[in-house]
Amino acid sequence: AARTIATGTNALANSVVLVCRKKEGSAEIVSRAEFIRALRRELPPAIAELQAANIAPADMPQSAIGPGMGVFSRYKAVLEAGDSPMTVKAALQLINRELDEYLGGIQGEFDADTRFAVTWFEQNGMAKGDYGTANNIATARGISVESVKHAGIVESAAGKVRILKRE
Repeated sequence: AARTIATGTNALANSVVLVCRKKEGSAEIVSRAEFIRALRRELPPAIAELQAANIAPADMPQSAIGPGMGVFSRYKAVLEAGDSPMTVKAALQLINRELDEYLGGIQGEFDADTRFAVTWFEQNGMAKGDYGTANNIATARGISVESVKHAGIVESAAGKVRILKRE
């Protein structure tokens, strides 16, 4: 049975719970490269655990935020090339890029719109799917459903999203 509050709307079906802890006083400062190495070392076993728990593929990007942010937040700072601290947004984009590379190999080489389209097509083909799922996939790639709609990749209306055929 459909949720009456979401009928005909673009409503999300998932929630995120954040747990905050005070950072260790001995937390170190690392470079972007060191952060990426830590993600590559620690995300695969965490993703395997999520897969073993039967997390749906559409929910994997959102679910992988926890283990990825666990890596990011253990450091006092992650420094970008110019010694400026990495933003949470940049960390989330790296976490999702590493997730894409782990799950899809070559997908990490594509731009965000293309990675969205590949993931959406793998899950839905040309059929309509829920807006909440599309929003999760888009958000994990640092884009929005509206931006891929504007790019001519999908149509989105009444809580449903469908990839468009090439003309």
